Amino acid sequence: MVWKFYLQLGQGISTYAFQAMDSIYEFRGGFLRVSASLGGPIAFGFYMSLVMGFALFLLVHHRSSLLAKLLFIGLLLFAIYITGSRGAWIGAAFVLVSFFFYSLSRGLRKLIVLQVILTALVVGLVYWNPGKLDVDAQYGQV
Repeated sequence: MVWKFYLQLGQGISTYAFQAMDSIYEFRGGFLRVSASLGGPIAFGFYMSLVMGFALFLLVHHRSSLLAKLLFIGLLLFAIYITGSRGAWIGAAFVLVSFFFYSLSRGLRKLIVLQVILTALVVGLVYWNPGKLDVDAQYGQV
């Protein structure tokens, strides 16, 4: 008996799509990607990113030791890492950044948003050159 039921099902109905998915999708870099019972590593990583957001909220409002909180978040981050899903990594980073951003005071949040907007404007003005676009289109880049 195979531990992946869909491979056995695919062999039973003589389809090779399930077998091809096993070799490409389930392994990355020579390692088996964790998927649990959610259908695949990407779905599991998405689920763990959502769980991490809820867990961060609950850990703030629950009385427990700092070590327990860090251990729990560390285990969630490790579970997201071993999925091998870059989308889950980006989602987890977004959850962490937004959680810490909204845990700051209102004045500090406004200051950070203002700094990001000013930085984007300065970078945009430094690299914006409308004449360069016409020259590149006509002669190519040098």
